[in-house]
Amino acid sequence: MQLALRTASQDRETITVPPPAVNNILDIETLKKQFLLYYRQGLERLASASVSQYPPLIQKALNYIYQNYYLDLSLSDISRHCGVSEVYFSRAFKDALGLPFTKYLNAYRVRIAAHLLRQSNDSLKKIAEESGFQSYNYFLTVFKTYMGVTPVQYREKPPDTSTD
Repeated sequence: MQLALRTASQDRETITVPPPAVNNILDIETLKKQFLLYYRQGLERLASASVSQYPPLIQKALNYIYQNYYLDLSLSDISRHCGVSEVYFSRAFKDALGLPFTKYLNAYRVRIAAHLLRQSNDSLKKIAEESGFQSYNYFLTVFKTYMGVTPVQYREKPPDTSTD
């Protein structure tokens, strides 16, 4: 589990699960909730890390993602914007951030969608579009994968700072 939760810090620190949390896991649903909590914390750390700590190529890519996440972005678009091959960009991005480009982009879009779900009453389709998902069904699948609940469930549950 810790391997999946590596952060983007320079020393590649891991998020550790306190032993009591592990000892109290009695069923698969509790384990799933615990995993999602730590996974989201890792993604938050990754997304909130300062862009300036990365090499210029990755800085350029991240700034482009943050400014254009709502567009239909592809690995090809980003690598072309950065002036490097797709293969080189893909390797450099994963080495710097610990996640492949598509997973990072999806995680960022899910963060945007989660914010919109809490801050607006817009339809789920509109939120999917505004957060950059070209397919509504893909949005539903990716959101549930990253957040552990559907967008409707997320919108309806009260904010909880320990899991957001």
